[in-house]
Amino acid sequence: MGTVGELPAGDRVSKYECSYCGKGFTRPSSLKIHINTHTGEKPFACPYEGCGRRFSVQSNMRRHARVHERGSQPGPDEDSQEDEEEPAESSAGKSGR
Repeated sequence: MGTVGELPAGDRVSKYECSYCGKGFTRPSSLKIHINTHTGEKPFACPYEGCGRRFSVQSNMRRHARVHERGSQPGPDEDSQEDEEEPAESSAGKSGR
């Protein structure tokens, strides 16, 4: 399955459907985040003065802000997904298959 709030491919009976591509979502917040992938909108700005980075997903902005909080540069995998249109999928709660 894809991201949180996204319906399985065969289950298109959805209350919240993307008007751009028809993808269905179970929550309006998931649809709003997804629509940013089509519009290119990045409404979440890094709160640190002088940074100027913007993100389409709030959780990606928060992850990026940790770079400033640590006062160091990101590692090879820490800041690589921040401009993705949808949040990175968490491995928490998944069983090892």
